[in-house]
Amino acid sequence: MPAFDIRPAFPYDLDRLSGLIRERYGCERVPFFEDCVVLLYGNETTHIGLCAVAHGRVVASFKRHSDGSESAHLTLAGVIMAAPYISRRIVRIKRSAEPYIRTGKNVMATSVTYTDPRIEPGSDAIVMLGYGRIIATGTARMSGGQMIESDRGMAVKVKAVDRGDESPRMLPSDWEKVTEANGEVIRRRVAASVRFLRGKIGGTDAVISALSLHPSLRDGG
Repeated sequence: MPAFDIRPAFPYDLDRLSGLIRERYGCERVPFFEDCVVLLYGNETTHIGLCAVAHGRVVASFKRHSDGSESAHLTLAGVIMAAPYISRRIVRIKRSAEPYIRTGKNVMATSVTYTDPRIEPGSDAIVMLGYGRIIATGTARMSGGQMIESDRGMAVKVKAVDRGDESPRMLPSDWEKVTEANGEVIRRRVAASVRFLRGKIGGTDAVISALSLHPSLRDGG
């Protein structure tokens, strides 16, 4: 994704996006948006959507549909971080099924012990063991009621499995910390931008003079 497509999420963005997540997943809180610098990239009208990055992970995507409605979709990382607060789209499974699903196998109806009755075929499904322990995410192939009643068939088509590497630490962050952590990258980008401008508009332009005051250039960038 080109760098110019990335921008910070402003308070009104976070309010709107948090509302969509709460509506879809029944979240009391959206913890990965709290005390954290959130970045957005993409476009709400494309199939990928507008993606939100927090704590170093893509946590959600948002789409605006042709009828004007909006929707949110949590990634596996987002589900894991928000797990204690999610109350919708849940499918709980038997402990005996966990080892198979951890390898990427789909959830069969005979393994299901509880479902959100609002689940419909084609909707998001969050596969849990017990309360808050995320196993996988996927797409429902049955309604919530059918998953409980059926003694055969696929309940959830698994798309992503938690193998222990999707649980980032949610530490507070601000722009000062982000700038410090990415200082070297920022210095290289600024130096490259100034070299580009010098090549296009010459070295006497006032813009170049202003940019040359940046510390990266004083250090020989």
